[in-house]
Parts: sequence; structure tokens; C-alpha cells
Amino acid sequence: MLKRLIVGLIVIASISSFTACSSNKKAVETSNQPANAQTNTQASKPNESTPKKDDSIKAGQYKVGVDIQPGEYLVVGDSGGGYVEVAKDSKGSIESIVMNDNIQGRVYVTIEAGQYITIKDAKTYTIDKAPKVAAKDNKLPSGQYKVGVDIQPGEYKVASASESYIEVSKSSRHKIEDIVTNDNFTGEKYITIADGQYITIKDGELLLK
Repeated sequence: MLKRLIVGLIVIASISSFTACSSNKKAVETSNQPANAQTNTQASKPNESTPKKDDSIKAGQYKVGVDIQPGEYLVVGDSGGGYVEVAKDSKGSIESIVMNDNIQGRVYVTIEAGQYITIKDAKTYTIDKAPKVAAKDNKLPSGQYKVGVDIQPGEYKVASASESYIEVSKSSRHKIEDIVTNDNFTGEKYITIADGQYITIKDGELLLK
């Protein structure tokens, strides 16, 4: 009777051991399923973000009427500023310069056939592809703005903590005879601008209404 009991216990133990092994095997098989199945599905999704198209004319020198069309352009300086120059020939002499500017922010330039425009550390845009003005805290930073396009006509206040320059002109050819008014100032100053004019601010900011 004792022998039968012992044999019975051995049989039960063997069955339990086999059942445990079978369970472990199933668990192992389940855990061996590809862990990256979900990752692969996510990775196969198309990239929805596409790079923004750059419509700018890169830095360099261009002959007007050959490399670039005559007309008005917007030149936007890099974060550290930029330089633009219009010359009547390619001699590179001071006498050849029609206009030049160390850009703070942005500046409009009108060029004519036969002239040469040089752009450094800046991007140039045709007017139809020019970036829109972005005001921050209801203020416009240093730069040139076209009245009726970038800013509405009217009276504005300009402000600066140090000496600044303000100019209102009737065109973007940057000729002395086109200047309506200009001033070096510190602190705050009121200025009235009309539709079609250009207001230039250097080392200051314009307070919007």
C-alpha cells in the first residue's frame, strides 16, 4: 500500500512538472513575437511635414535686365544684418555706387536695367513673394516699411533707448531728393506717414496703434 502511494505521488509530480513546462513553453513562444511590429507600422507612416519652399534670391551680384528683372524688391537681412548695394557699372569704384545700405531687418530697393545689385548676408524677394511683416508686442523693429502695404497711413510714435535714425521717403530708389523727412533722435518721437511712402527706422522701434 505504501509503495502504491509513493508511485502515485511520483506520477502526480511528473504530470505537474510536464504541465508547468508546457505553460512555460507557451509563455516563451508568446514573448518571442516580434516586439517591433507596432514600431514598423508607425515607421511606415508617411512624413506629413514638408519643407517650406524658399522663394528668395540668394546672396550674390546680379546684372539687372540679364540675371534679374528691373523693378522693386524686398531685401531681408540675416539675423546679424546684411548689406545691399546698387551700382551703375561693374567697376567697383565708389563713384559707381547708386545706393548702399547696412540692413537692419528689411529694406526695399528699386533697380533699373543696366544696373548691378550686390547682396550679402541677406535674401531678396520679388514683391509678390515677400514675407509679411510680423509685429511683436504691438511693435515693429528696425527696418523699412511701405505705407499702405506693411503699415497703415497715420501718426505713429517711434522709440529708442539710444540714438536712432528715422527717415520718410517717397520711393525705394534711395535718392536724396526722395527724402521727405529724416532725423537722428533719442527717446520718443511722433511721425506722420502717408500712403505710398516708405518709413525707415534704425536702432529703434515703431509703436503700433
